[in-house]
Amino acid sequence: MVTEAERNAFETEGQKVIEAGERWYARLSIEQDIEKKYPAGHFIIINVENGDYVVDKDEIIASKKAKKQFPSTAARFVRKIIGPYPHIAFAGCMR
Repeated sequence: MVTEAERNAFETEGQKVIEAGERWYARLSIEQDIEKKYPAGHFIIINVENGDYVVDKDEIIASKKAKKQFPSTAARFVRKIIGPYPHIAFAGCMR
């Protein structure tokens, strides 16, 4: 059973990953114009340690690419590239 302290630590770690991922995504959006480079509906998975990323239209395939490209990274950030519909975006922490 997970203690409350463990749950809080995981939530804090997850929030840090999400915040770092959002910063990387904003930077990639400006520097590489990610949302114009890939069609709406694609998924981007960002290595929050260095900004490396993979993109695919299928979230599972993107996840497999990420595990292969940066296998030693435990924390990754996931976001759906949604183009003109920013209210549909989501973020999360993968392990």
